[in-house]
Amino acid sequence: MAPEILQEKPYNAAVDWWSCGITICKIASGENPFYRFTKQELIDSIINDEPEIPKWLDDDLIHLLKKVGSNRGTEI
Repeated sequence: MAPEILQEKPYNAAVDWWSCGITICKIASGENPFYRFTKQELIDSIINDEPEIPKWLDDDLIHLLKKVGSNRGTEI
């Protein structure tokens, strides 16, 4: 769930791109880019941190993930 939704802020279609990027990252790496031990830690991390994208992923995929992850609150 995108940070804007967790914070109950106004949002647009960019949150869907952000969520898609997080899903692609998880599928490609097998790792959760926001893994935390508790639900509250997870929520805090999604709101405050950038996703942890493994450096061993393909450069083009990393570029895509960074692009969709950097568009919080804006249309692509």
